[in-house]
Amino acid sequence: MTSLIALARSVILAGFDGTTFDSTLPEFGGYILFARNVASIEQVRALTDALRARADGTAPPIIAIDQEGGRVVRIAYGVEAMPSMMALGAAGDLELASRAGEQVAFDLRRAGCTLDLAPVLDLATHALNTVIGTRSLGSNPHDVAALGAAFAEGLERGGVTACYKHFPGHGATAVDSHDALPVVNDDAAALLGRDAAAFAAVAREASAIMGSHVVVRAFDEHFPVTISPRISRDLLRSELGFDGVLITDCLQMDALVQFGGPVGSAVAALSAGADLLTVSHDTELALTIAATIERAVGDGTLARERLEEAFARTMRLR
Repeated sequence: MTSLIALARSVILAGFDGTTFDSTLPEFGGYILFARNVASIEQVRALTDALRARADGTAPPIIAIDQEGGRVVRIAYGVEAMPSMMALGAAGDLELASRAGEQVAFDLRRAGCTLDLAPVLDLATHALNTVIGTRSLGSNPHDVAALGAAFAEGLERGGVTACYKHFPGHGATAVDSHDALPVVNDDAAALLGRDAAAFAAVAREASAIMGSHVVVRAFDEHFPVTISPRISRDLLRSELGFDGVLITDCLQMDALVQFGGPVGSAVAALSAGADLLTVSHDTELALTIAATIERAVGDGTLARERLEEAFARTMRLR
């Protein structure tokens, strides 16, 4: 039987500093790369090869990266330059979107990355929204779903898993969840016909979806999506039929401060139905979160069965 601490570390997607492999880096279920980890394609490949080699016969860790195109790319040199998703959406060409995804996959495979935290399915519906902006494929949910699915199909044809984000939509907010807690007050019918519709179209086939740190009052008056079982379990899984890995946005974002910050929200997110917890900036914090998860199972705050379910889904993705 896998130990509790091993289970806990296996449901964490951790960021770290440096461009070379450090054998003292703790082992987690996956790692997320940022520009701080990138000097060249060849260097990233050496780093990711070393992370995989340490797995020593077990499932290799997930190697995730935000490579969306436009202003959100972590590997900026030595790869094919990709326009913003909004430019791709304006073209309205499914074949072009698929080819773009395949090209991104080609570059990420060369770097040894296995999970792209893309495409964005958030709609461009709020004039004051800055966190999404040109990262969006457009404002029509049906077009966005079709283009996003085509991009994802290209990624996966090229050997990289796609992760749709940020469920059930971050486009209708004026607040950036990196800085504060956004709240959406639209009614359920409007959201199901608009923002959530893009995700509903792909949910049954998706390997991975990232949730948002947004309070969507029509679905849960009190808690953001990350820690809301009504949204993660009842809406996404039961109603929309999603059976893949539910990944949190970074738990270090300020939207979660009032919900216990990264440590407190980690256990709440797992309890709510998340499978993989993103801790982008601090490996010591990631270790603290793993220890907290272990204690939560020990004292009954978190059911071991829920942790094992998250572990099993994450291992399937690995």
